[in-house]
Amino acid sequence: MKVEIVSVTPDSNLIREFIYLPPRLYQNSVRWVPPIYADEWNFHNIKKNRALEYCDTIRLLAYIQGEPVGRIMGIIHHPYNTSHGEKTARFFSMDCINQDEVAGALIQAIEQWARE
Repeated sequence: MKVEIVSVTPDSNLIREFIYLPPRLYQNSVRWVPPIYADEWNFHNIKKNRALEYCDTIRLLAYIQGEPVGRIMGIIHHPYNTSHGEKTARFFSMDCINQDEVAGALIQAIEQWARE
């Protein structure tokens, strides 16, 4: 099983898939609560979320045989790093099927992006 990682830009058609992937992943989970999708769209819109102007971000989707099976977002907050004398990155919105290979591929892709 090969996990393919694809980068998502905010202006691509894949942003829709990024935002609406969780209901596909968790459709049978009684514990999953859907987000307010207007907030999700605003969060990923640089005109509505000013933090995107000064943070480096990346959004990634994971696919197996052409089917989306996971997502993750990486964030480097430059003002925080400068004020704390750090060089850190973090991840956000990680959702995936229950397979170690998918979760590992997503986290590894964010680590590689952050190091670059």
